[in-house]
Amino acid sequence: MKSLPALDEIRWADPIVEPVYDKVLERELGAYLYAGVYPDALRRVAHQPWLARAEARCFRPTVSKISPDLAALTLFISCQQNSCRYCYGAARSILKILGLHEREIRAIETNAGTAEEELEAVTRFVRKLAEADPRPGKQELDDLRASGLSPLAIAEIIGVVTAANFSNRNCTFVAAPPEARLEHLADTFIARIFRFIWGKKNGAIKPLKGDLVLDDNQDAFSPFVALLRGTAYARWLRRAIDGCLSSESMPSDTKLMMFGVIGRTLQCPAFELACESELTKRGWSVSEIRDGIDSLAPRRLTPESATILSWTRETVWYVPSDVQQKTARLAKDINDPKVVVDAVGTAALGNALVRLGLLL
Repeated sequence: MKSLPALDEIRWADPIVEPVYDKVLERELGAYLYAGVYPDALRRVAHQPWLARAEARCFRPTVSKISPDLAALTLFISCQQNSCRYCYGAARSILKILGLHEREIRAIETNAGTAEEELEAVTRFVRKLAEADPRPGKQELDDLRASGLSPLAIAEIIGVVTAANFSNRNCTFVAAPPEARLEHLADTFIARIFRFIWGKKNGAIKPLKGDLVLDDNQDAFSPFVALLRGTAYARWLRRAIDGCLSSESMPSDTKLMMFGVIGRTLQCPAFELACESELTKRGWSVSEIRDGIDSLAPRRLTPESATILSWTRETVWYVPSDVQQKTARLAKDINDPKVVVDAVGTAALGNALVRLGLLL
């Protein structure tokens, strides 16, 4: 495992895109926010409404088979593993709101360990799934089962990591400025009231009505979504995929080639084959697809798309400040925030999906 920087050691660039203030969209997404805080990150990605919707729905802990405490811990570990300064600070605050002390959080950050077998197994699995270097394998899944977690509980943990991988990359790539209001929320009177109410409810949260109803849209990515079946994250992921591929700022062929580049970089045959399947439906030959991924310049796509594909390869593993520099150069070359944010969301979604592919 890589050595992870502490929160205040993460180098963070200035924002790549300007915020969008869309009152209609903000009213629509208000139900998904914490403590009345509308995150700056949502305004940065609101150049693409599909992405703002998918990002907002990551913020609500819609779990029922694992405790919100375990969901928050899973989110926190994922954010730390991905070194997202924005999400890491917010997730740290959530743990404090839930009642963890600073020394307990530091123990998690430094891998000091825990006496609870379930938490040890979850921590190992989450770190490997978030980073995918080394990859999670059968042993990590067996450890989760042996710790007493049910199949649906494990699916919810995988769902939280998938959503975190998506959100971490969105916030990192656009360099969303850290959310001071969220980071300091744990020290406020509101947080104390929240902890009291939370304790009375024993931490129970029910998914929103309809969250467990999976949209019937079958394509090559359905097996990836099926890994989350029975959880609220399955519907979230299906809608994110559909929103991404139906957005018109970039051709869907370009987006599928971005997915293919990510699959090749992470050496995930299941994800590459899914991308090939969708592109062949659009008239591509397998040799065209594979040559295009190798060259990062498919003849069917525009020079702008080739620039985006080259940037995409840098989004699988990265140092935040480095990928932010490269995203800033991409934004300067393209000079259209709608296209840049569409590329950001597509790369984030591809990186979330490919890590699910490692479990197929």
